[in-house]
Parts: sequence; C-alpha cells; structure tokens
Amino acid sequence: MSQRGTDERPDGGGPAVASDARPRLPGEVQPPWARRLERPPGERLAVPESPPPLDRPRMARALAFGLAAGTALVAAWLVLGGALGLEWGLAVLALAGGWLVGTAIAAGAWGGDPHVDTHAPRLLAVGLALAAWLGGQVAVYFWTRVTLPESTLSLGQRIAATPFTDYFGGIVGPLEVLEVLLIAGAAYVASR
Repeated sequence: MSQRGTDERPDGGGPAVASDARPRLPGEVQPPWARRLERPPGERLAVPESPPPLDRPRMARALAFGLAAGTALVAAWLVLGGALGLEWGLAVLALAGGWLVGTAIAAGAWGGDPHVDTHAPRLLAVGLALAAWLGGQVAVYFWTRVTLPESTLSLGQRIAATPFTDYFGGIVGPLEVLEVLLIAGAAYVASR
C-alpha cells in the first residue's frame, strides 16, 4: 500500500474515484482527478429536438377565437359605418378586420406551434371574415332604421318599408366589392 496520501486507492492501482456516499464539507478541496462535470459536454451543448409539427388544427378553439374577432369586427363596423358614416374608411377596416379574424383563427388552431399546412383554418377564416362583413352590413342597416330622422313609423314599419335585401341592393357597388376582396384576402393570408 502506498503512503502517498489518501488520494490514491488502497490497492495501489492509481487514483481513487470520488464517492458520492460521503457529502463534501464546505471549503473542502477535491484533487483534480476526482472532479467531475455534472453532465458530459456533448449533453450540455446538444441542441434539443423540436417537437413534431401538428398535423391537425384545433378547429373548435379556432372557431371560438374567430367568433370573438368577428364580433369585434361587427362592432367596429357598426361604429365606423353606422354611427360615424365612413365609406372609404371601411375598406381599411375590412383589411384590418380580415387580418384580425385570420390571426385569431391561426392562434386558435395552432397556438404558435409548428404545423403542417392545411386548408381548414384558412377556409374557416375566410368564411368567418365574410360573415363578419355581412354582419356589419346588417348592423349598419338596423342602425339606419333605428336612427331614421323624423320618422313617425315604428321600427317594425321602418323595416317593412325598406327590407334588408332592398337596402343591401341599393348600397352594393365597387367599394363593397373591394371590401369583400380585402377582408377575404387578409383573412386567408393571416390564417397560415
């Protein structure tokens, strides 16, 4: 047995391996050969594997997010188109609203996770955006019926006098076609 010290194995076969059985005392110095890394360098520097991409969108959640965004769009359409009477500003609202609906559906469907591209969220986004645009038109129609100046007719009589189809046929023009194209296109692109 070697008398060099306690840092060698008792059988003289070289340095002893530090045992985890005895806890180290604060300030205790270990010999260089007994020190070990917590993890091997390859394990510490390895790039973590990314999860596999989602192949199915969460359509119920996407629908809920899209309906919330569509409701906000209808409310904005009522304020800007009905109460404030904007016309060309509604084209900008259509672009922003389509983007909002598409982004909400993408957030609901994928949650920011990597995914396989599918058409279901995009079709849902376009459908909900167009439904929100039509809902905005209906909201403005009712606004104009309720706030009709100096009318002695009841609300029901005002609606009967000018049904929505007649009202809508009278307002459809190039601006409304542009709004439909903008809202559908923005929703399609944003829902990726």
